[in-house]
Amino acid sequence: MKAPINSLDTDLIYLVKKVAPFIGNTPLFPIKNIFHNPDVQLFAKLEWQQLSGSVKARAGFQIIKDAIEKGELYYGKRLLDASSGNTAIAYATIGASIGISVTICMPDNSSAERQ
Repeated sequence: MKAPINSLDTDLIYLVKKVAPFIGNTPLFPIKNIFHNPDVQLFAKLEWQQLSGSVKARAGFQIIKDAIEKGELYYGKRLLDASSGNTAIAYATIGASIGISVTICMPDNSSAERQ
């Protein structure tokens, strides 16, 4: 059951809307000189040019946004998930941007770089 919306929830929803333009909308970079076919254009999406630099920014943002809209995530409640990579980066960056605490559980065998 969703709790009634209070001023903190409204602030959080406002922050989510402020962060949204920085997720996705990544530029396309034309790739040329790989092959020549006038009917084909090849582009690369520059995913690292969005908030967090993570290829999982869209997914992480949508999970956080949905949880907030359903009243399942709010100030004072912590996002807890398991990840050893890009989703964790997205959660951490988005959480820090809107003021939501994030805890990531990682396998014991995760490399030092991932930790």
